[in-house]
Amino acid sequence: MRVLLLAHRLPYPLESGQNLRLYHLARNLAQRHEIGLLSFGLPPYPAALHAVFQRIATCPVPLADPSASIARRLARALDPSELVPIDPAMADLVASTTAAFRPDVVWVGGWDMLVYRDRLGPVRVVADLMDDGVLEWLRAVRHARGARALALAIRRLLQTFRWERRYFPQADVCTFVSPLDAAWARRVVPGLAAEVVENGVDTDYFAPLGLDEEFPSLVFEGNQSFPPNADAAGFLVRRVLPIVHRAYPQCRLYIVGRDPAPATQALASSHVVVTGRVDDVRPYLERASLFVCPMRLGAGIKNKILQAWAMARPVVATSTAAGGLRVTPGENIVVADGARRLAAEIVRLLGDDVRRRQLGKLGREAALAHYTWWRQAALMEHVLGGGR
Repeated sequence: MRVLLLAHRLPYPLESGQNLRLYHLARNLAQRHEIGLLSFGLPPYPAALHAVFQRIATCPVPLADPSASIARRLARALDPSELVPIDPAMADLVASTTAAFRPDVVWVGGWDMLVYRDRLGPVRVVADLMDDGVLEWLRAVRHARGARALALAIRRLLQTFRWERRYFPQADVCTFVSPLDAAWARRVVPGLAAEVVENGVDTDYFAPLGLDEEFPSLVFEGNQSFPPNADAAGFLVRRVLPIVHRAYPQCRLYIVGRDPAPATQALASSHVVVTGRVDDVRPYLERASLFVCPMRLGAGIKNKILQAWAMARPVVATSTAAGGLRVTPGENIVVADGARRLAAEIVRLLGDDVRRRQLGKLGREAALAHYTWWRQAALMEHVLGGGR
């Protein structure tokens, strides 16, 4: 099977959830199929991509349009085409690359490249959309603070709803990372052909290292420029950690991840370490007493939980963070919502070393049983091939 992957950016380095997913799925698929890549970006390309893709075509990332006045942006605030503008150079490259590569199927990785569907011609298109945006913005509306934030969230919700209604049906099949996201997409677009291909984790790389635990300590990891992660970090420090400190005043929290915003950096204190980007997140996961994932916003499967599971770390998470995962609350994860309940579960687990080890053991078993990349690649292969 000849597959052309359309990605908004080169799927390497592996510093985002989308890059992790596209790279690992493509790496597994390339063992049996010819895979080409088309995206925004510039050469030279990383050697890791040359090892996976037989053809790579790119064009420069477009610059922002300085002529777009505030008045024009407001007038078109609900226009779905404003959500992902079409770049003429990319549109031409999509058409020429598709004609030259002659794929059996086009694999659209993420939302941004689906807008070029009409330049692909009569070819099967599988849109790997991952998360449902309407679900994400509904959560943003629910947690918005202040009139301005609420108005922005409502505008994006309506704009996203119209975008999904326009573009999702243009694919032959849409794939999502969880049944919850797929169900929401079907609610927005009745009759949508939606399948589930979950995220995975490299269980060989993310495996226990044998490092000593720093007790008592917590870790929260993720790209800190991502608004849902920034919200979670602030919620954890301001509302959850003070309650934990009543029982464990020496407990230290590590917020690990690249590009923390100034507001996240300001959370640092004698008991809170904001690391910024680290070369290897595994030692932070391994040494922590607990991995805490207090997400209130966003959608989809959280790669950070899969990585913690694969490292055999005990996980405490909100229902939003755990949504879509194959969780067994109380066995491979502890799920709690609200600052008081989260803090109570953290305190309870810090006081029970045996239960922490059991949670970690069952979490790794869940990762090995359900979330290896080869397993997810086999599912994607089935969808790309039309179920053959």
